[in-house]
Amino acid sequence: KKCSCPKHVEAEIRSQHELHGILSTSHNFVRVLYANHTSTISGAGISLATLLGKLPQDITQLFCLHRKSQLAERFGATRENTYRDPLLAMEATTTYGAGMPWPLRTFHAAKAPWALATLAHLKRKWQPDIVHLNETVLVPYALAAARLGLPLVIHARTVVRPESKGMCLLDRMASDNKARFVCIDEQTQHSLPTHCRSRSVVVYNPVFMRQVADEEAVAQRSKWKLPKDAIVAGQAASLHTEKGIWRILDLAREICPRNDRLHFVLCGDTSPSNGEGPALHSAIQEAGLAHRVHLVGYEEDIALA
Repeated sequence: KKCSCPKHVEAEIRSQHELHGILSTSHNFVRVLYANHTSTISGAGISLATLLGKLPQDITQLFCLHRKSQLAERFGATRENTYRDPLLAMEATTTYGAGMPWPLRTFHAAKAPWALATLAHLKRKWQPDIVHLNETVLVPYALAAARLGLPLVIHARTVVRPESKGMCLLDRMASDNKARFVCIDEQTQHSLPTHCRSRSVVVYNPVFMRQVADEEAVAQRSKWKLPKDAIVAGQAASLHTEKGIWRILDLAREICPRNDRLHFVLCGDTSPSNGEGPALHSAIQEAGLAHRVHLVGYEEDIALA
């Protein structure tokens, strides 16, 4: 639900006015090219897909997606409005953990010039009015858009590598007024370098949370093996260190012995390829907290969770 805090409402109105200025064109429709590098379905992808489904009909959606992207169907991407990029290039700016190993960095650097050829081809084919990058990691596409004179908006995640070459390049682009940044909250905005931050707006996620019936909630708590009188502290996020999962386990170690009703629930993909689920599961077992800290797997129905 949209926040009703006056400060947040004022910020959102200001953000919408700025974005409207960016999108103003000489004709009565807008063609937006969404470049998205993710291959698997993620929270960010689900949020974007939800918003795209509510856009007015006079906004034409075009997609440049990772060759193996699972998001095409959710985005409403068809063969006519989608380009599958076989050589999608990235820079490590917000990546989880230690970043890219040098062979992968070298591979992505070698692919970078392809971004200019790709956007030049898509500019001729679709004539987009604006390019929307789903992450700051798509630096080669940002540079290509600027070179081709295409207005650019970057959906920023919290930057964990502000000193990276990629973020330095984006900051230089922002100083030359060649890019705008959209941030989901002030924490993300404050993580950006100086010039990027000055060219950014905060737009809160307009997520609608459906009403959950009491019997649904009772059934879900039973499914998660929670006692009826349990006090539940929960988090819905990927199981990466950056999401605070180990701090939550430390809290559970400290607090659970003092409160018999307290349970922790972590909703997130537990597979080895998508975070530290297996390691976290082992640590919970070793701490003797298996009946108090629950890893319930991926949950798409956030309202119910």
